[in-house]
Amino acid sequence: MREYLGTLAAIAAAAVVIIASYAATWATVTVPVFTGQDAAPTRDVTLTGGQLVPLGAALGWLALAGAAGLLATRTWGRRVVGTVMVLAGGGAGASALAFGLTGPALIDTALAAQGLPAPDSVSRSAWWIAAMMAGLVVLVGGALSVLRGPSWPGLSRRYERRSTATAGPVGGVAAWDALDRGEDPTDPPPPTG
Repeated sequence: MREYLGTLAAIAAAAVVIIASYAATWATVTVPVFTGQDAAPTRDVTLTGGQLVPLGAALGWLALAGAAGLLATRTWGRRVVGTVMVLAGGGAGASALAFGLTGPALIDTALAAQGLPAPDSVSRSAWWIAAMMAGLVVLVGGALSVLRGPSWPGLSRRYERRSTATAGPVGGVAAWDALDRGEDPTDPPPPTG
């Protein structure tokens, strides 16, 4: 139980960090206001992680949904959700790492998409490192869910409808249990034979 709750909390917290870090400013660039002039005035433009690597931001939301999926599934369903979280965490972390390795190219592409010229100067923040580390946590949590998830406890089955019928008239607590199963405790038992 402790492993289950710890993994669930770690995945949820890491997913929130991914979402927050992709919404934060990853780069601030200085671009000229007018192109073609030698002494043109400049302005600062901020670029978020979501603008630079849109896929990574979406994968943070997928990881958060996966944490909820772990609560709602059992056995093989947890393996499926865990596999999705491995892919989401790996993708979010790899997207952040791609920015760390090829930041200038991604910045130029994002500026060109906005119709802005190449920057005069670029300053990068460390939010991409937070996204990369949080993606790694989701990846490990997803792998743990695939390997150990089926043995973790699930939601209560108390209110699920059971297919067995009661054997006869019931009273007291048994009547309430029959109502919980969706049965009418006043119905006569089914005929045998």
